[in-house]
Amino acid sequence: MSRFFRRLFLVSSVCVGLILLGVTLFLPPAAAWMCPACYGFERIAPTVYLERDAPDAETARILDMIDAAQARVQTALGPLQVDPEILICHSPQCDTRMDGQGAWARAFGAVFILVGPPGRNVEILSHELAHIAIHRRIGPWAQMQNALPAWFDEGLAVILSRDMRYLTETEDGTLGCLMSSDGDLPVLARDWRRRAGEEFATLYPMAACEVLDWLERHGGMGAVGPALAAVRGGAPFPATQ
Repeated sequence: MSRFFRRLFLVSSVCVGLILLGVTLFLPPAAAWMCPACYGFERIAPTVYLERDAPDAETARILDMIDAAQARVQTALGPLQVDPEILICHSPQCDTRMDGQGAWARAFGAVFILVGPPGRNVEILSHELAHIAIHRRIGPWAQMQNALPAWFDEGLAVILSRDMRYLTETEDGTLGCLMSSDGDLPVLARDWRRRAGEEFATLYPMAACEVLDWLERHGGMGAVGPALAAVRGGAPFPATQ
């Protein structure tokens, strides 16, 4: 091997090493997704990883909840189109190791979901699976371009998960607004993340209400798929705001 190629190999190796070190230090969820066993997770289903040493009864309970959550999303949007990997923390120590930052669960693009101890319920799992389904339908480019308003992404996830912290429900099961939108809902994902920590009690119900209004104006849940497909194709999202 010539001196040039030896140097190129050395530089490339150093760069890869630095990238992996950076991911390990600053992006624990991504590192855990790449190597679940390295971060204390064990596989309990083809794409589901539970924190090692969790009680045996937890395995069956988790898998049942994931099945129920998938059914909720698929009933509204159809097949998920992807089986995301799901990493589930059972203990607070695991959540801290994953830099949970108080989030009950987080979806990373259309690739994987990290679930903290409080997020082990059907509503939260449905919410994150809804994000995966939505992101899959619009594609990575539209997501990076913030082509889909954050309020729609989050509000639709609330509705699909039927999270009754942020919705009302009539006797016949019809969902309704808990809190009307004041028109000041984040459009960019980064703005949603910045505000959601302190304003979640108002942002989520207002976003859900805005999406319920959108559904009423556009003909119901059947309008969601075409709208997401249009966004994927580069068309502007038909918003009501």
